[in-house]
Amino acid sequence: MGGSRSGRYGSGRPLAEGLRRFDLAEHARFKGNETPDGAIAVDITVGNLHARAHLTETATRFGGRRLWVCCPRCGRRCHVLFIVFGRIACRRCFRLRYHSQSLDRSGRALHAMGKIAKRIDANAEMDLPDKPPGMHWSRYNQLAERFEHQSNV
Repeated sequence: MGGSRSGRYGSGRPLAEGLRRFDLAEHARFKGNETPDGAIAVDITVGNLHARAHLTETATRFGGRRLWVCCPRCGRRCHVLFIVFGRIACRRCFRLRYHSQSLDRSGRALHAMGKIAKRIDANAEMDLPDKPPGMHWSRYNQLAERFEHQSNV
């Protein structure tokens, strides 16, 4: 236990953000093809790679349905499939990680500060920007308090 590359920081596993992906929500939004009732498969074409993935659905609490893509390797329900070395599978099958999973405490605080600054002003860097016109003072003060809390971590 605790051998080389076994820990959270600096893991040798690839990052999910840098890989090609098939996102079910983007597929439905950009193609304009919301899957009709009774459809059980979707064709995935990325570059010269063609694959067919099965769809499943679950009921939502207040009616309606939520579509899922089944991973071709493990059968797990997911929204995103990744393309690695000419194969398509989910994040768990490829043992992918997200960049945020390898950040330490100060890195997570800096990331949170950047998100808060961008919520106030889309062109902001790491400093707390001035209140934009149209934003309520109560919302701005709430975001400013969160920003200050993260800067003290």
